[in-house]
Amino acid sequence: MVKVRIYKDDYGYQEIDVRDHADSSVCMAISTLMWALSDTLMNISPKPDITKMVLESGHLSIRCNPLMDEQEQAIIDAVFFTVHIGLMQLEKKYPQEISFSTFFDN
Repeated sequence: MVKVRIYKDDYGYQEIDVRDHADSSVCMAISTLMWALSDTLMNISPKPDITKMVLESGHLSIRCNPLMDEQEQAIIDAVFFTVHIGLMQLEKKYPQEISFSTFFDN
């Protein structure tokens, strides 16, 4: 079972951490979302402050610090949120394959 952990706080720190494996098609879908996130963050303007990027078999994790400019931060937030929605859709379709937890610090 894949364990997905999403963290975000009011300051803009955010992380998506994915561990373990699932059915090959579910794993492929999750990997595709995470690779899309990493490639987008590496090629987007503004450049996010990436503090962690792990792209290994069984462990995919990306963490970013907040940006000072609110408009720039909104772009990074939208990219993370898009992947968050994709992962939630997979959890709805394959609840036996994905364990999902979301943490919001206020």
